[in-house]
Amino acid sequence: MKEVETVKEMTEVQFSAIARDGFIGHLLMSAFGAAYSCVKFPVSSISGTFTEGETITETTSSATGTLRRNDQDAGTAALYIVPVSGTFTGGQTLTGGTSGATATGGTIESPSAVRSHIFRRVNTNTHPSYTIYGSDPVSDDRALYCMLDSLDLEAVVGDYVKFNANFLGKALASTTAQTPSYTAQNPFLTKHATFKLAADHDSLDAAAAIGVERFTLNIPKNLLDITEFGSTDPASFHNQEFGDITGEVTLKYNAVTYRDYVLNATKRAMRLTVANTGVTIGSSASPTLQLDFPSVGFREWGRPTENAGIVKQTLQFTAEYNIARALTLEGLLQNTDTTGY
Repeated sequence: MKEVETVKEMTEVQFSAIARDGFIGHLLMSAFGAAYSCVKFPVSSISGTFTEGETITETTSSATGTLRRNDQDAGTAALYIVPVSGTFTGGQTLTGGTSGATATGGTIESPSAVRSHIFRRVNTNTHPSYTIYGSDPVSDDRALYCMLDSLDLEAVVGDYVKFNANFLGKALASTTAQTPSYTAQNPFLTKHATFKLAADHDSLDAAAAIGVERFTLNIPKNLLDITEFGSTDPASFHNQEFGDITGEVTLKYNAVTYRDYVLNATKRAMRLTVANTGVTIGSSASPTLQLDFPSVGFREWGRPTENAGIVKQTLQFTAEYNIARALTLEGLLQNTDTTGY
């Protein structure tokens, strides 16, 4: 008989839940690595080209902020700005400090009431980590240094939008008794979802919604644990090269359009938006989750061949890096959290 000793001790935490407008932000942050708490400015009368990362100044109020997303060429032109000093009022001229570009800002939601959080992938091997607690009648435990290993999202007709998250962390340890607190949050339902495809990202606003039954997305982080001499507890966790961001769409089969995307290697920009229009935040906004893919490639297509039924088709996609927007996938979450993630 061989003598076996523990060489590594770490915790795997898996959980599934309904996507809500608060907590889903933490999962997006753990997946992407960076989040910017922005005010959305509809803009018009644009002159020049704004540059992401530059300082934007509003006339009259003299408020300043940092531009984190530039949709000036989209169907519904908008700038997403993180406030830095002063209070933006909307309805004034916005000027880029580096580009010199100008635009007339439209009506905005109060920065103290509503924010649009922009999630972008950070190209480092150390993304945010969390302490995850578990509390039940038997014990109170916690795992330190938990990092996201994979995130799955699913939207199916007649149900809530749901997610599955898998975290890896240090060895489970006991902790003091926990008193969980619960905050009311707004759920995302598929009855509020829209799915779009377009030739490029700037055309998504004007694109017609496509009727789909099911949408899935998988974001793998390829997490690596580092265990060093002197301990069986991992010293650290690091995400490695992002794996392929993949997903699947199911819809009625009544044309060969999507089949030909696969056959012809056609690239498309893609967007999933879930806006809970049954809830009003700020003056007229709604809790919104939006995922933008500037470019996706379609790798597989299939349909069943049984008789006596409505035929459905399944389209599998892989997100690709887009040079124009310098990203593969972008998240947007609109809610009342003004402090950010």
